[in-house]
Amino acid sequence: MKILLTGHTSGIGASLNTLISCKGISRSNGYDTSNVSEWCNKFVDYDLLINNAPHNQLGVLESFFDLWSDNSNKQIINIGSYIIDHPRINVEKDSLYWRYRIDKIALAEACKKMSHYSWCCQLINFGPVDTPMTSNSDFDKISALDAARAVTMLLQNRKMKRLDYFI
Repeated sequence: MKILLTGHTSGIGASLNTLISCKGISRSNGYDTSNVSEWCNKFVDYDLLINNAPHNQLGVLESFFDLWSDNSNKQIINIGSYIIDHPRINVEKDSLYWRYRIDKIALAEACKKMSHYSWCCQLINFGPVDTPMTSNSDFDKISALDAARAVTMLLQNRKMKRLDYFI
């Protein structure tokens, strides 16, 4: 199976990159997720996308959905976040977390709509994960490695439609 992983240089992505055989893509190696339409056709022969990069996940999802929608053997796993409806998160409008939250809500809604198609589009919403983005928060967190291990469990059972982790 050929796996493509966005956001492979830190956090959950860096841990996944050590656990599975995959092609990691990010700005560090010339793949800017804000310009996904410019490069996604290079990966038409891949089987699975782990949509993990924190920027433009919705654009990445839509581009690969369009690219792969005629092939029921393809799969997209989207890494979401607890921030979409966590009661203890007070996010100030126009802050970094505000934009991040809005992006994750849009991703979750798109995944719901796309899950009705014959091929698999999945969403994993983790609770707080110890990543550079959460380094200053006081929440109890799981390690990025434990989050990555949860993703590998999903890879072993590709028929699951949705998996939410609120830890």
